[in-house]
Amino acid sequence: MRLPLVYGPHDRQRREDIVLRRLRAGRTTIPVGAGNLLWTRGHVDDLATGVLAALDHRGADGLPVNLGEPQTLPVRVWLQQILDAAGSGAKLVRVPDSALPADLALTAAPAQHLLVSVVRAQGLLG
Repeated sequence: MRLPLVYGPHDRQRREDIVLRRLRAGRTTIPVGAGNLLWTRGHVDDLATGVLAALDHRGADGLPVNLGEPQTLPVRVWLQQILDAAGSGAKLVRVPDSALPADLALTAAPAQHLLVSVVRAQGLLG
């Protein structure tokens, strides 16, 4: 099983915290770069369901199977979804990549996307 960027409860890397930490500090603007990185993500509960399904379906044995959300949105959209879920009116403000704080580097223009297909998982695991 190949896992994507995992997010959700008990995420020790606290991926959403790059936005939430700024909201807790009272920031109304958050600097972002191009924000066009495509990085397949998956909520921890959905990924656990996929792993359990793979254990029940022997058709996946020996095959590389990518798990993740079937639709990948650019990282800027994901950050906006975090703001919306938090009920925040804060704005994402485009800045040059060279001006980004280190923890927001994933919003810079990417050299390469981290996008994978989950079609095999959907076909094998339902």
